[in-house]
Amino acid sequence: CDALTEIHIPSNVTKIGRKAFGGIEDIDEVSLYYLSKRQQVSDYFEKEAIAGLETLTYYNAKTIPNRFCDGCESLSNLTIVGSPTTIGKYAFRNNKKLSGFEIPATVKSIGRKAFYNCDALTEIHIPSNVTKIGRSAFENSSSNLKVFINNSQATIGRRAFYGNLSLVEIQVPKTYGWLFDHQMTRYIDARSMANIEILHLTNVKRLSSNYLKNLKGIMRIYLYGDIKVIEKSSFANLFYLTDVLLPDSIVSIESYAFYNCENLVNLNIPQNIEMIKKEAFSGCISLSSIDLPSNLVYIGSKAFFGTSIVINNLENQSLISDWDNDWDLRENELTE
Repeated sequence: CDALTEIHIPSNVTKIGRKAFGGIEDIDEVSLYYLSKRQQVSDYFEKEAIAGLETLTYYNAKTIPNRFCDGCESLSNLTIVGSPTTIGKYAFRNNKKLSGFEIPATVKSIGRKAFYNCDALTEIHIPSNVTKIGRSAFENSSSNLKVFINNSQATIGRRAFYGNLSLVEIQVPKTYGWLFDHQMTRYIDARSMANIEILHLTNVKRLSSNYLKNLKGIMRIYLYGDIKVIEKSSFANLFYLTDVLLPDSIVSIESYAFYNCENLVNLNIPQNIEMIKKEAFSGCISLSSIDLPSNLVYIGSKAFFGTSIVINNLENQSLISDWDNDWDLRENELTE
């Protein structure tokens, strides 16, 4: 029936035979209703036909099955209507044109290689209900990717975000440190990490240099949570870093915390800070001015060494010329 241009299947149809539309060589748009947990677009159409499919609407979705649209290389418009709880393995693998897809809020798990090689994706929001992201789920998915993960207890499979060489922004909750710990290269390869420009970390409890040392191209870091201490060398030698937002919960910035961050321009000193340790900002030559909070009682030797910083609310500005000694601000004088 090579003259057919449109087919409407009534809603009371409960079964469609395998390759029912196998003779159709060119298909642009398909609307499907959920029929079974194993349903795949390739059940009804030939491989060559689904490779040219551009628009897909999936109604009454209860799950997105394994290999649901595997090989739909031209799919650019995808709409899921329903409350699916899973995205199956290889569900959208090798889709080359899908640039935007809103993962339904009801989804709890994303299967292995679900979006593998979907290299047109530019932004991914992982809903808060997702507790599992499978191995290689988004591997090779984009060269300009933004990732937002909204569940601190989600488990992430190996290589989940590998191969995204220009991963420009990632937002993750860090309650348990599962992403930026000593094993973080399980999820993001070192080359991709080096290209992250913007990092949001929420629910931060602890932060050390091991978390950030591979972020060689990072420009902006935003921390949210109850973290108390910026540990020794946490941000040291991040050359491209220009902006840092620190939460008010911080009480101490340890030695060398921002050492040699030469392009750091915008930094807030939290209101509850009590101590800034030795050489914490030494070599931050682009810092021009800061305000010291009233709770601050101690600044370590050479804390701002090599900078031309102006401390806006320091009564005795002459102290600024001498960074070689510790400052005890309770007496507003140098201590040997």
